[in-house]
Amino acid sequence: MLGKFRTLIAVLGVGLSIMLSACSAATGEAKPAEVIGTPNAIDLTTLRSGSNRRDGFIRRNTLETDRFPAVDFVITQQHGLPVPLPTAGQVAFQLIGDLTIHRVTRPTTWNVTAQVSGHELKGSASTTFKFGDFGMEVPRAFVVLSVEDKIRLEHDFHFVPSEAASQ
Repeated sequence: MLGKFRTLIAVLGVGLSIMLSACSAATGEAKPAEVIGTPNAIDLTTLRSGSNRRDGFIRRNTLETDRFPAVDFVITQQHGLPVPLPTAGQVAFQLIGDLTIHRVTRPTTWNVTAQVSGHELKGSASTTFKFGDFGMEVPRAFVVLSVEDKIRLEHDFHFVPSEAASQ
């Protein structure tokens, strides 16, 4: 699974959307009706944006990964998830839950779109929030004119039944 943080940064007057990616392996079994209460974690220490210097700055100063190495999300409810899942086609639904960053937990709603193919479910979930919502400061650096006070957290996923994964 892949987690991504996106935020808009203006460097010397040029707007850039910076994406930091973190890979997190997840195993276990869950059925769509059993997603409630399922914890999900993203290891922030693996974040990469393509610039070691920028990655180090964000890890040290914004995310403080030495103190807060992970983002946790526990699903508390869902809206619109068809049960049972169709065998093919696109599905869209929302996952509502508790997101914890910097030891601050807040309710968040994730918009999910996914493609169903047989027993596989592949898609993306996203939510948006401000740095301050989780006790983080907007990054500031000499060469950066401004950073938008908005983080879009995206999570790409690909679920396969355990018997299909072992083939």
